[in-house]
Amino acid sequence: MDVGKANMLGDNATNGTDSGTIETTLSVGEFQRLQEQLLELRNRNYELIEENKRQQNYINVLPSKSNDTLNFASKLIGRKKDKDAANDRLEQEVLVLRSKLSTQEEEFRLQQSTLLSELNKVISQCENLEKQLKEKENEQKSSPTKDSSNVEVIKGCPDRNDDLRKEICHLKGI
Repeated sequence: MDVGKANMLGDNATNGTDSGTIETTLSVGEFQRLQEQLLELRNRNYELIEENKRQQNYINVLPSKSNDTLNFASKLIGRKKDKDAANDRLEQEVLVLRSKLSTQEEEFRLQQSTLLSELNKVISQCENLEKQLKEKENEQKSSPTKDSSNVEVIKGCPDRNDDLRKEICHLKGI
């Protein structure tokens, strides 16, 4: 291949005039070097076009990724708010239960103190009655005479008791 000349035509060559014709002589090595540079530039251009397409696709995907990320963050915030609300409700319930427990403890203490005072009264009454009983027993031992009317009343009690039982059975039967 003997390419020794390359014609480079200017604007006037398209008009059909030869006045602007420039002739340049290129060696075979220079021509091959220029062809290699041209191929390298074309390959680089294709690579840049592909890279540009990838970047455009990435840029187009970014809004959807950011929307997904935003939706995820919103869901997390919503869940946190729900958990915070649930915690607040539980804390409020704990406070109410503590208040109820405190009130019940106070009522229990009051009942306990009331029962203890009533028990003390009953014990003192019981002690007084025991004292009176002992005094009566001592009086009866010292006076050997028995009241005859009391003895007759006591003897008549079992008969009266039987009569009342019969009357109760009769009333139940009606």
